[in-house]
Amino acid sequence: MRVVFTATTGRSGSDFLAYAVNTLGIRVRAEHEPPNLLLRRLGDHPFCRRHGLFSQNSRLVNLGRRLQRRTFASEERLGRGRCFQWLEEGHNDYLSKIVDWRLARIDRFRRRGLAAYLESSQFFLTTYWSPMVDRLSDLRVIKLTRAPLEMARSYANRQKDPFQSFPRPDARQHAVRLDNWRDLTPFQLYLHRWVEAEVRFERLRERVPAENTLMIETSELGEPEQLAKVFAFLGVDHRPILRMQATNRNQDQHGTATLIGAGERAEAAALIARLPANAAPGIAALARYGVVT
Repeated sequence: MRVVFTATTGRSGSDFLAYAVNTLGIRVRAEHEPPNLLLRRLGDHPFCRRHGLFSQNSRLVNLGRRLQRRTFASEERLGRGRCFQWLEEGHNDYLSKIVDWRLARIDRFRRRGLAAYLESSQFFLTTYWSPMVDRLSDLRVIKLTRAPLEMARSYANRQKDPFQSFPRPDARQHAVRLDNWRDLTPFQLYLHRWVEAEVRFERLRERVPAENTLMIETSELGEPEQLAKVFAFLGVDHRPILRMQATNRNQDQHGTATLIGAGERAEAAALIARLPANAAPGIAALARYGVVT
């Protein structure tokens, strides 16, 4: 069975990717940020999506989320919470338990006769990618990349704690550390995360064969030809592919569109001026999107 993870910052199409794979794929299972919550799984069913049942921000789903996060679907199994502290303090044995739990979960799908499994999650690249690469010799990775300013603005518009899903910029575990960060705006913090993800991915590529990686731009993810590439990468058949509507959009949930203007570009320039020399791969990636000239 092929096992595939996503390398992504989040807010980059990972929810849509899992939904598309489960809707169109044959003998494949995709999970978005497992352990997926029960009511969230029900909400992902095509019938529930069509009729607006168990929407992500409903009171019932939020109640179920809080209860499950305190029990079997802990923050650590998700890949955050104390995982950041374990990485910071070098507790690799604790992180190995998170990997063990994931491998046991994947094995259950293998025993069902599935041909492929996809974990579509931002936390693979954030916390446990290295021990997972050590354990899975044929691991595959789909890199989902959204234009950096759009990604940062989309995150900032959600008005959540930036450090719930990513450690503070001065953490030792970062490839691109920023000691002087406390005056950064949420937008700049998320843009730092985008740069950090690019540098981490370059390190990951040194340990994964080139043929085991697939690069996809979020803006193109809904195109039938891109989804066909995903299924070929997974090695599974699929139902007829049509253009599909994006999922988990801020505009649908909060009424806030992701708009980029002079303010975002000025904040980006101020952050880039602070980045250390080892951020070079991330800065080069920013240049491909016209953020650096």
